[in-house]
Amino acid sequence: MTDTAVQQDSLDIGREQIGSVYGKALLAATRLASNTVDVLAEFESLVEDVLQAQPEFDVVLSSPRVSVGDKIRILDNVFSSRMSDHLLTFLKVVCRHERLDCLREICKAARRQDNEQHELVEVTISSAEPLEGRLAQQVEQRIRQTLGSEIAVDYRINPDLLGGIVVRAGDKVFDGSVANRLQQLRSETLRKSFEAAIGALDQFTASEPSEE
Repeated sequence: MTDTAVQQDSLDIGREQIGSVYGKALLAATRLASNTVDVLAEFESLVEDVLQAQPEFDVVLSSPRVSVGDKIRILDNVFSSRMSDHLLTFLKVVCRHERLDCLREICKAARRQDNEQHELVEVTISSAEPLEGRLAQQVEQRIRQTLGSEIAVDYRINPDLLGGIVVRAGDKVFDGSVANRLQQLRSETLRKSFEAAIGALDQFTASEPSEE
C-alpha cells in the first residue's frame, strides 16, 4: 500500500470517528426533544437533496477559507425558514467546531446508531429500476424472514445491473442481478471451453504414435 493510500485511509477513519461522536450528540439531543425521526429524515434530505445536488454549496460549507462567522450567516440565510431549529442549531455547533466537511459521515453515523438502538439490520437493495409498491413490500418481507430481524432499507438505483436486485446486509451479499447471471454464464462458458480444449489435447496426445 502506498503512502498516499495509507494517508487516505487514516483520513477516512478520522472522519468516521468524528461522524460517530457528533452522531451520538445529535441523537441525544433529539431524543430529549422526542423528534429523532423527523430530524434524521431532514438531515438525510440536506445531504442528498442539497449537498449532492449543489456541490458548489457543499464546497463553501467545507472550505477552510470561508470563516466560521460567514458560514453561520450562510446557514441562517439559507435554512432559517426551511429547517427545524434543532437541526439548524446542531449545524451551527458543528460549524463552530469547523467540521461541516464531515456532514455526510455524521448523518450516516447517526442513522446507523439509531438503527442499532432499535435493533434494525441495515439492508441496501440495489436495482436497475425503482422497486415500488407491492413488489418492494414482498422483497422486504422475504429479507425479514431470511434474516429473522426487522430491517432498515436503503434503496439504490444502479442501471449497470440490467435487471434483478443486489441485496447487502452487513457482510452478506445476495446478487440476483441479470449482470451477475451473465457474468456467471460467461465464466461457465469459459470453463467449459477450457475443459473441452484440455480434453481435445488429451485425446491428441493419447493418439500420437509412440516412438520405438
